[in-house]
Amino acid sequence: MRIWRAEEELEGLLLDVKAKREEGRREVREAVQEVKSIVLEKGEEGIVELSKRFDGWVDRLPLRVGSEEMEQAFLRVAPEDRALLRRMIRRVAAYHKTQRRRRTVFRDGIVRVVDSFVPIEKVLVYVPSGSAPYFSSLVMATVPAKIAGVSEIMVTTPARGGRVHDLILTACKLLGVEKVFRIGGAQAVYAFAYGVGVPRVDMVVGPGNAYVEEAKRDVFGIVGIDMPAGPTELFVLCMDWVDTEAVAWDLLSQAEHDEFAVIGLFSRAEEQIAEVYEKANLLSRRCDRRDRIQRVLEGRSVFAVFEKEETAVGAINAIAPEHLEIMGGGGLERGVLYPGVTYVGPHAHVSLGDYFVGTNHILPTSGAGRFLGGLSVDSFLRRKVVVRVERGRALLEARRLAELEGFLAHAEAIAVRGRL
Repeated sequence: MRIWRAEEELEGLLLDVKAKREEGRREVREAVQEVKSIVLEKGEEGIVELSKRFDGWVDRLPLRVGSEEMEQAFLRVAPEDRALLRRMIRRVAAYHKTQRRRRTVFRDGIVRVVDSFVPIEKVLVYVPSGSAPYFSSLVMATVPAKIAGVSEIMVTTPARGGRVHDLILTACKLLGVEKVFRIGGAQAVYAFAYGVGVPRVDMVVGPGNAYVEEAKRDVFGIVGIDMPAGPTELFVLCMDWVDTEAVAWDLLSQAEHDEFAVIGLFSRAEEQIAEVYEKANLLSRRCDRRDRIQRVLEGRSVFAVFEKEETAVGAINAIAPEHLEIMGGGGLERGVLYPGVTYVGPHAHVSLGDYFVGTNHILPTSGAGRFLGGLSVDSFLRRKVVVRVERGRALLEARRLAELEGFLAHAEAIAVRGRL
């Protein structure tokens, strides 16, 4: 375990974070291009081939999940768990309804501009289901899309052995999503982006592993995506001595997601960092995914000790992690600008945010928080602008401006309106 000294080694610390974020990208990119070729060249047969290779399909199955299969899965989930899912959906919806956009009108006597918002028509929600059934991410992506007014929402998810997890199908039923497909991985992204064996969509959203996210980057421009994302990230900023076991569990909670996760701890006290690291190693033995956690702890963790508050805040703003927890201190969150979400105080933390708070947990990673926000109702809306212009001096001014830029056709297109 290396402990960086933030004041003296800030540049090296930031380069270390960057290197951890980019590790393995080239190999992932090459693997994804192979998947793309199979999907585009072989079509639906290629999707089935890849599903057999990566998801353990034995027989060929219909790509779309039938209504009877969804109903049976729904009935297999305990009523009390279905009730929990309903409450989660309601809470996420209550928060996201506050984000609705409103129509605006601008007038100045010459022009009248109406700004309104229209929803994207067809959206694919990708739901990971390899190491765990991410029904929570299904809720986080589908609820704001429905509030925005998306007319057609489709869901796709890996089907281990051909079977989609009961909790994912149950959440789809509760959300009113009927078009569910059993395709996972990068092949799912390419299938829906190009309309290979499945409907073509306008936008792909939802988290995925490194291969899914690389495929999303590749199809951006052919379809929209929610954000360029990578493996999950959590940084904890300790301003005082806090419960080190709580901090250790928080770091473990993100390390168990993905072997490429990045976790970090900034503290005023080197002893606190050492204690958190020791407890994290000890507690990881109780986790089902202990091997993955150990790889993150040993190779993808960042620890830094700092003296000045402004040094820590500056480093966090430069890193722009997906999640930030601030422990201790007062009002420090006002200076922190770019994390996807910031949790303040001992009772607000990333795991609670994933399931209960109502805020969206599909967030920018790899520093993209410096220019992007998390998934929201806005993500599914596109601005519609309608312009009307009264005849008058606007024509003379606009024509001259076009002439100044040297565009004759522009100038004449404006001038001819004066004769209408």
